[in-house]
Amino acid sequence: MWRKMVAMIAVLVLVGTAAAVVPNADVVRPAGNVGKAYETAVTAKSAEMKSAKVDELKENVKKSSVVMSLRDERGDVGSVQTGIGPASKGDTLGYDDGTAENAWAFYAAGNGWGVKFTPAQYPVNVDGALIYFWGNDWPNPGGNLMDLWIVDDDGANGAPQTVLYSAEGVTITRGDWNYIELPSKIMITEGSFYIFYIQHDDYPNCPGLAIDESTIPPSGTQWQYLNGTYTDTTYDGAWMIRAVVSLGGDPLDPLPPSNLTAYSDYTTPTEITLTWDDPTHYINGDTLVDFNIEIWMSGGKDSTLIGTVPAGTETYTATGLTDGTLYTFYVRAVDVNDSTSSFVSTDWYAGGHPWPAPPQDLNGAVLNDTTVELTWVNPTTQADGTPLDDLAGIYIYVDDVLTVDIPTTE
Repeated sequence: MWRKMVAMIAVLVLVGTAAAVVPNADVVRPAGNVGKAYETAVTAKSAEMKSAKVDELKENVKKSSVVMSLRDERGDVGSVQTGIGPASKGDTLGYDDGTAENAWAFYAAGNGWGVKFTPAQYPVNVDGALIYFWGNDWPNPGGNLMDLWIVDDDGANGAPQTVLYSAEGVTITRGDWNYIELPSKIMITEGSFYIFYIQHDDYPNCPGLAIDESTIPPSGTQWQYLNGTYTDTTYDGAWMIRAVVSLGGDPLDPLPPSNLTAYSDYTTPTEITLTWDDPTHYINGDTLVDFNIEIWMSGGKDSTLIGTVPAGTETYTATGLTDGTLYTFYVRAVDVNDSTSSFVSTDWYAGGHPWPAPPQDLNGAVLNDTTVELTWVNPTTQADGTPLDDLAGIYIYVDDVLTVDIPTTE
């Protein structure tokens, strides 16, 4: 097998006078928060509020943290205390303690903050979001519209990436909890999910997202979306964003397999090997003993059942595949009564990713008015981390134009 690979370097050459950088431009440092750099965001001036106003706010939050009954398509599923975190309490997931000590807002719309939630068991349905906003005193004049995103954890190392659901221009009430119900449930079968509040209008014509500054949430649960990029934040406190969930599937259905992975590299160009962990229980908690695992595959067409293995196998190799083709696999458990779990899925290229990883450690030095020297380290893997297969050369682009083709030696 021979697959020539070319890695690419994109180089943007700028000529002219460098612009001056103004530190902390358009930055507000509110009283009570001196020393914090907010860059693109502002906070409520909580330190300047009269103590009576703070007490009133806290009391209103406590009153809003009432016991409420949640329903799904099967009817009542129990009562939950919305004011308790950080773990799952009934059907509510959250980290804040129910008291808002401060609030935040971006200067520009389209940015936001989010929280990562990991259910205690699967599958679960995401039914909606609970979000608390600061009162009408800040921002001024403020606003009562927001956008909502439910985001998958399919980014690098479980970071948010794919938006599973979005709603724009949702009307909210400031100084209270707001429940935003999804029009249709989103089933989570493994891993985590995120709920993001996205600011609908520019500051100050927007609400302030409340934050519980006295709570230290688990690392990696508080996130920011700024200028199209998700980042794990290090702010003090927990955003007052909660997830409302319900048990997914029939109680007599098996739980799905977990930790599904796929692998193939250039040494196995027509095969992909799957591994997973078998489920051990039904959704209702009963022990699962006698079952099989079904493996389905899609390669750009309708999914097809390609194999069935007994419990305890926890691996399957799909054969007869086409080198360089991306395949999607779906795996589920089936018990002796033909009750099935939900599917879990993964995808992989037969033979590994067809493109190499990009060069690393790119550096440039201006030698004279007409010459720039570039240095870099050639990639050692394909884009998916599998061993590199036949790197053919390096392309260098200047202002999006292919300028240099440097072949590599075998």
